[in-house]
Amino acid sequence: MSLVLTPSVGRTFLPKQYLAGHEYAFILHDRLADLLRSGEKAKAFTHDVVGLTPSEEASLETTSDLFEWLDQNDRVVDKANVLRALVFPALLSDFLHFLFEGLESSRKAKLNVACALLRKPFQENLYLFEMLLTDVTAFSRHLSEDPMKLRAQKQGGGDAHQRRIERALGLVTGGSRFNAEFLAQIRYSKDCEDSFELLFQHALHLFTEHKALRTEQLNINFIFSDDDSRQSQWQYIYSRLPYLLDYAFALILAVFSSFREPEQVTQDYTELPVLSAGLLWHRSVPEALRTEHLDLHSSKLRELLVTVCTGEGLEIPNDADLHDLRDFGRYAPSTRVGRAIRGVERYLAEKRLYWRTPRK
Repeated sequence: MSLVLTPSVGRTFLPKQYLAGHEYAFILHDRLADLLRSGEKAKAFTHDVVGLTPSEEASLETTSDLFEWLDQNDRVVDKANVLRALVFPALLSDFLHFLFEGLESSRKAKLNVACALLRKPFQENLYLFEMLLTDVTAFSRHLSEDPMKLRAQKQGGGDAHQRRIERALGLVTGGSRFNAEFLAQIRYSKDCEDSFELLFQHALHLFTEHKALRTEQLNINFIFSDDDSRQSQWQYIYSRLPYLLDYAFALILAVFSSFREPEQVTQDYTELPVLSAGLLWHRSVPEALRTEHLDLHSSKLRELLVTVCTGEGLEIPNDADLHDLRDFGRYAPSTRVGRAIRGVERYLAEKRLYWRTPRK
């Protein structure tokens, strides 16, 4: 396996056919990072306790323990909203740290490390985001009384996960582009080969004993991976991870809308570079790994792209335009000078020789 130079990511071991999925994942990561920064800058992660009597105002000003005061005054909803405001930015920051390092490890061909890092954000953090959206009161109660009840692995089987995701999708903008059963399967199923659970468990443990995950004789999980194994692992990661991450993106935006106006949050998603990157990723997924759920997702992204372009008075982009919309946020200039400028931009992008670092 050799080190190569590729656009956007610099030096990488990642084969060219997976770059579209990798780039889409990083674009979503960067938008979420922007979301977190903008919320922190605007001091959005707060909750005002309103409707207080004069005596309650006086006691609140002198209390040394806010949560004890909320409990004593039976402010169940206020306590839940305060906890959501405290937990959400910290949980999102943690999600982004693990996602970033997981993607970077994948790019460096450290796939056992990548899978170990990706397990936490998609099985655990994502579950808490779903709770914050669908039942923040139950989240508050469990966090206060018994945090172990917030472990995703203790919530029952696939049916329980599917029901929770279905409730979340009912509250998510654009939820119709996702399938709850498929999301539950690829996150948690031990009984289906089309699931990250196999990769996650094998990456975390040298030996596994569950019947669907059992380590083969004369083998130790992951440590004997060769180029063929890495190709298979990359192929699965980049055929499913972007779909799962787009769901996480939509879910996090829905929770964030409780801190900002929904119209402002929607604009964070309907950007032409994001939609174009998603469609370019779909084109890169091998036919054998496409499903009806991925096809639905692709068609919904295309519909949204057409809607945005129409609303902005732009022509509907063709396949060649998608690269320019993703990379530069605009259509390719049609003039000779414009094409020359775009050629220089692409040349510079392809010659970047740094490891990708988070944007400041």
